[in-house]
Amino acid sequence: GIEIETPIGRGGMGAVYLGRQLSLDREVAVKVLASELADDPQFLERLEREARVMARLRHPNIVAVHDFQRTDDGAAIVMEFVEGGSLREKLQQHPNGLPVAEALRILRQIAAGLEAAHASGVIHRDMKPENCFIIHRNGMRDFVKVLDFGIAKMHEENNRVSHTLTQAGALIGTPE
Repeated sequence: GIEIETPIGRGGMGAVYLGRQLSLDREVAVKVLASELADDPQFLERLEREARVMARLRHPNIVAVHDFQRTDDGAAIVMEFVEGGSLREKLQQHPNGLPVAEALRILRQIAAGLEAAHASGVIHRDMKPENCFIIHRNGMRDFVKVLDFGIAKMHEENNRVSHTLTQAGALIGTPE
């Protein structure tokens, strides 16, 4: 089971909590669907799809998904817990811009994660600094984890769109 510890973030579809996966004694992030959306089958399906999309993406620069669980009052995605801050926060700390070498190091990793997603037939559709987490890993500064594939599109090999939960003309992502 999962033991929920403390809230660590909030998004449009719900809240993210720090949790502990008891069977493996490891910290995890648990994204829980907002209670006001839990009765909507479309949002439950979207959260489950996000879990399935992310679970098939195995790359060091993409946050790993461990599990998806439907509960009596909604659903939750259990993900790799990463400690750090968003690229948005990093950019705010450098109002005159990041040093070129640092910016390139970050951009290469974002591109590598997105390339892996595209190779698996997944298009993110909401890339923004808030969806890139900067962590320190194995002595490497500015290690990037791309997250939040909640509105991704999955393409089949013949390029027909499949698993689309948005309708024509629907506004998705972050317009600005």
